[in-house]
Amino acid sequence: MVAPVFPLLLLLLVSCLLPCEAGFWANSPPLFQNSQNVRSFTKDNFTAGVLMSDVVWVVDFYAPWCPHCKHFAPHFEDVADHYSDSTTVKYGAVDCTTEDKLCAEYEVMGYPQLRLFNLPAKGSKPLSMPFRHNGKKFDGVVTWVEEVFAEHNQTTGVDLPDFDLYKVNGHGGTAPPKKQHLRPD
Repeated sequence: MVAPVFPLLLLLLVSCLLPCEAGFWANSPPLFQNSQNVRSFTKDNFTAGVLMSDVVWVVDFYAPWCPHCKHFAPHFEDVADHYSDSTTVKYGAVDCTTEDKLCAEYEVMGYPQLRLFNLPAKGSKPLSMPFRHNGKKFDGVVTWVEEVFAEHNQTTGVDLPDFDLYKVNGHGGTAPPKKQHLRPD
């Protein structure tokens, strides 16, 4: 009775070790396709768009099949929307399933991976967002961006939001209030 079970367990173990791209997630559409404030980058436009840019770029390296990336994408779009009026920081994304060489060049080992480019100056080594509790939520990303700018004696030119005004969203994180609902004092 043990002999027939062993091959099935071995097959199950091997299937768990296969790359996820080989699974049913392989045909997931890219994230951020309809985003107004998150620009998608490829190997063809990354150098000119990010590395040669005079602004700081926060880039999300992701895989569209990744559940964590799918969960994080709306938060990242909210951050990009919050900074949409900034002239010093912009937001972009790289799909690592189609841009694997670009992701390998920046040693992306897990998803989603945030990198900040061009701070303190154009051509500076990119900075990675460290792991922190609630880091991959709106408030965590905004706090990290503002801290990195402050460490380099620079500013994003955008007011830090009052996180007390935020509501808890359905995923256990915070979401920014919609701009049209904010009232001036």
